[in-house]
Amino acid sequence: MDHACQDHRSNPKLGGSRQRIETDGELPLLAYDGLVKVLKDVANSPYAPEYDISGIIDPFLHIRLLKILRVLGQGDADASDSMNDILAQVATKTESNKNAGNAILYECVETIMSIEDNGGLRVLAINILGRFLSNRDNNIRSSSFI
Repeated sequence: MDHACQDHRSNPKLGGSRQRIETDGELPLLAYDGLVKVLKDVANSPYAPEYDISGIIDPFLHIRLLKILRVLGQGDADASDSMNDILAQVATKTESNKNAGNAILYECVETIMSIEDNGGLRVLAINILGRFLSNRDNNIRSSSFI
């Protein structure tokens, strides 16, 4: 990979800029930290009705960032360590009584299970899967079989 492009919606609260990071095959730790910071900003952003879906602020951006972090964290202990705190925060803070929240939690579980081993996060991910299994909605229940 010659370049990686970090792109997020033109939300003025998140900087709304496009940044290109030139690399020689690996992303520097600064790139991981930048993505983690964007996810923190999205997760902790105040209510913005233009990005709201069922009370969750911009779940599509949450999911896209989690997918990117999942790919970047596979096989990279430093990248995985830099994202542990935000993954725990997203997993504990996201409401599971809404479809948008369940989608974020599902991607969070996928990311936690894909990155380098962290026992505490894995326990949290398994607890989320247990909540999915105990849900009355069969669609949510079936999503726990990842």
